[in-house]
Amino acid sequence: MLRLTYKLPIFLAFVSLLLSACTQATSPATPHAQKNPQVALLQQEDKVLIQNAAMVISMDPALGEGNLGIIKNADVLLVGGLIAAVGKGLQAPDAVTLDARGKIVMPGFVDVHNHLWQSMIRGCGSDQDLMDWLNQCGRFSC
Repeated sequence: MLRLTYKLPIFLAFVSLLLSACTQATSPATPHAQKNPQVALLQQEDKVLIQNAAMVISMDPALGEGNLGIIKNADVLLVGGLIAAVGKGLQAPDAVTLDARGKIVMPGFVDVHNHLWQSMIRGCGSDQDLMDWLNQCGRFSC
């Protein structure tokens, strides 16, 4: 069992695929909770145990198999908004349990579309069409 310390907002994306099939969550209405009550459940509970995931992609080769740290038939325990443990057969009798049978639990994507790198070539080929711009600026020749 490995203890991890990811913040809950980042981890919420981690379970987004799992939660799409969960319908057991109920919570007081907040603007975000009205859109996705499962997120509100995770935010309000002190302990959440995600059990029986067909696959957990931990992104830690030391924890699982291969470069992605894949663990088959595994669980993820959240305590106080942090990932407390990842492994097989985790027990937490006082936790809210989400059945992830047949699901993949994986890290979510945060800001997957970013143009910050283009600031290095700002203004390069601004008078060019796309193909000329790629030819001129793609090689950082400005």
